[in-house]
Amino acid sequence: MSIGTESLVPAPPSLNGIANGYPSKTQKELTNGDFDAHDRLSLARLTPYDVLTAALPLPAPASATGFWWRETGPVMSKLLAKANYPLYTHYKYLMLYHTHILPLLGPQPPLENSTQPSPSNAHWRSFLTDDFSPLEPSWNVNGNSEAQSTIRLGIEPVGFEAGTATDPFNQAAVTQFMHSYDATEVGATLTLFEHFRHDLFISPESYAALRGKIPEGEHTTQSFLAFDLDAGRVTTKAYFFPILKSLKTGQSTIKVVSDSILRLAMKSEVWGVQTIAALSVMEAWMGSYGGAAKAEMISVDCVNEADSRIKIYVRMPHTSLRKVKEAYCLGGRLTDENTAEGLKLLDELWRTVFGVVDEDAELPQNSDRTAGTIFNFELRPGKWFPEPKVYLPVRHYCESDVQIASRLQVFFGKLGWHNLERDYCKQVEDLFPHHPLSSSTGTHTYLSFSYKKQKGVYMTMYYNLRVYST
Repeated sequence: MSIGTESLVPAPPSLNGIANGYPSKTQKELTNGDFDAHDRLSLARLTPYDVLTAALPLPAPASATGFWWRETGPVMSKLLAKANYPLYTHYKYLMLYHTHILPLLGPQPPLENSTQPSPSNAHWRSFLTDDFSPLEPSWNVNGNSEAQSTIRLGIEPVGFEAGTATDPFNQAAVTQFMHSYDATEVGATLTLFEHFRHDLFISPESYAALRGKIPEGEHTTQSFLAFDLDAGRVTTKAYFFPILKSLKTGQSTIKVVSDSILRLAMKSEVWGVQTIAALSVMEAWMGSYGGAAKAEMISVDCVNEADSRIKIYVRMPHTSLRKVKEAYCLGGRLTDENTAEGLKLLDELWRTVFGVVDEDAELPQNSDRTAGTIFNFELRPGKWFPEPKVYLPVRHYCESDVQIASRLQVFFGKLGWHNLERDYCKQVEDLFPHHPLSSSTGTHTYLSFSYKKQKGVYMTMYYNLRVYST
């Protein structure tokens, strides 16, 4: 056969018979194994998601992981691209997601969810998002000049027996993962995870009695995992909810959390007297609210203890700017330079995003379980005071996701983050082309803010993929 003769090579087949976004035309390969120029252009348009869809077999069970890959893989790939990850790193993290994370997202929803999405179709009512979708990707930006980006992913591992008598509170999947080879692939260590799992998970002998104590409308999620896709490595974080242990013991959620941290401090060479002191500062502030400020969850970095952090998440019902700023500095207990500068920037951010003029005015009343304002207070080994971060509840108090994005662009401009100032609205539209961004909220869930002089403003936009909502 002469060197100019062409043989026909079929395009990569659809995965499991489902369209995967590849060109359906036949590609022409030359006898020297190369493609002609026209076909090179076609291949160049393939995204990492397209390539991995054709190249990798789905993890078991394929019916479930195939659904989650098609539903979530394109957004994860787009986020990595928009955050300017090098192509090698983009592939590395998308492969990690495909191989190790997809199996954690639980069963495939019923087929009718594809045409009529509804929270009632969720296998497990995850507290991670308002429509019970078990994953929440986020985009972190920080810097003193132009923003640096990191993509993160929060998930609630969902077991196939979650919600049944065998595993009524969905505790099995996260435990199995953290003790598996997959956890070592994401660099997770077990010490802090096991401490808080032991203290906050519910034992099987308590299942039946506890189910009768859960108030109507209260969630039963016990744990999340999160993965920071840093440039050099993955950092795994574990989150725990104290509500079920609180209901079981009759103690407040902050009492449950504090007692567990104190037990850790007593036995650890890392978490000592400074941790106890920092915890007491936060507890004193919470006490001033007479029980209205509640400990919602706790998180730890699943790394070497000396490098880890413990974060206590507190929800308060107030949404006035004055109350939010008082909480950020723990009622005046935090007076350091970082907190002082952070308060100035928080004032500007809150006014920009919510259109606030009067700092004493509460945002419109909202009775949703996830309404109000959330803070986390970070405890570090050797630190005498907690470090604050606030989560702006944009999901409940803005008119639409387009409004949220456009107001963020204004704030990004004030920070000198000019690429985001110019492009953020377009980025959100590209990430979520099928979401009703101009007519509703629900795609942005929270916006977090903190400040440190060394890193500058530190913000994260959290997203709901809305698997069970339109």
